[in-house]
Amino acid sequence: MLAATVGCNDDDDIVSKEILVAAAGDDKVAKVNDEISFDGSASYAKDNKSFHHQWAVTTKPHGSAANFENSTAIKPTFKPDKAGLYVIQLRIVRDHLFSTDDLKLTVTDDPEGPTTIILNEDISENTTLHDIFEDPSHADYRVVADIAVRGDLTIMPGVTIAFEENTGLEIVTGSIQAKGFADKRITFKGVSDQPGVWKGIVIHTNSNLNNLEFTTVTQGGSSVLTPSGIRANVTLAGSSTSGAAANITHSSFSVSGGYGLYLQGMSSLNDFENNLFENNASAAYVPASQLHRLDRVSFLDISDNLQTVETGGMVASSGEFTWKNLPYLVSTDITIKAGISIEPGAHFKFEEGITVNVTDNGYLNAAGTNASRITFTSADPNIHWNGLYLNSYSQRNTILFSDISNGGRSRI
Repeated sequence: MLAATVGCNDDDDIVSKEILVAAAGDDKVAKVNDEISFDGSASYAKDNKSFHHQWAVTTKPHGSAANFENSTAIKPTFKPDKAGLYVIQLRIVRDHLFSTDDLKLTVTDDPEGPTTIILNEDISENTTLHDIFEDPSHADYRVVADIAVRGDLTIMPGVTIAFEENTGLEIVTGSIQAKGFADKRITFKGVSDQPGVWKGIVIHTNSNLNNLEFTTVTQGGSSVLTPSGIRANVTLAGSSTSGAAANITHSSFSVSGGYGLYLQGMSSLNDFENNLFENNASAAYVPASQLHRLDRVSFLDISDNLQTVETGGMVASSGEFTWKNLPYLVSTDITIKAGISIEPGAHFKFEEGITVNVTDNGYLNAAGTNASRITFTSADPNIHWNGLYLNSYSQRNTILFSDISNGGRSRI
């Protein structure tokens, strides 16, 4: 069931708008030519007076002529004639008062069993994608064109979505809620078993509902999904003044033609733990301001240059943060205006000409141990980075048991 709306044909009668409450029921899954029953008996009037029911099909697959024969009944029936997504609306009416409620009907076309549903149009309303096949290797949905979502997209545990070449999913407004279970993961993948088949998922919103949990995202990053400018399995899109946000837990990012995960601009991670990155062209780009959100478990399996955590940018927030013992690739200058402590064993490689500038009230506490030293060096032995520039008076600036090499390319 989608969010109900209420209204009044008389603009002056504001008080009476919420007298009627429509209730169409829960979302449904069915097959072509099934006779489906709907029930609007849960609708009610707060003043206990009578009202009329009106059922309608507001969205249907291309070519469908299906409609209600008894559209004014409390419990009408409906027979879908095409596979795809239908939006069913119940409108209850009395005089100038009305209230509406929508539900989604997902229809498959195999009379002997369910078939994969084709997604080829933008999603402009709150939508739920249900698990159709028990076998996770069998795609429940197949995306054949770029899909823009303007609403809350909920993906149920067990759903597998396969994307054709160079197609992608873009959350423009609303949210994506993909919360699977350990034994019933949600999967986004390409239609063929090779790296970089489809474009990936781009999230533009900072909704607290954005959630990837027990979700597998693989084989994305074929090309840029406009306007992110990034090739990645999942991109949180943003700018220098704004950004998307998401919770990402117990999820895997693999076989991307670009990054497994990319945080752009001011994008942020609300929660991040127990994830997996493997066999991507690059593991992840996470701005310096978000490095403290990362957990070591998520990156235990990355060790080479391609699978480092790429980073850069400014840490301007007040407070004290810890950067975990991970391999990092610094591709743009880092400016630190907060307190940063680095765990022993962390390894930083810098692209040519990169500077780490500690300024204002910030500090850098790089305290390794004799057994677990911290390393700052160039990404390639044949290039040089600029170095560490400590331009703050904090007594907590510390460099201990650290190896610093191949700096001094340019005067800071």
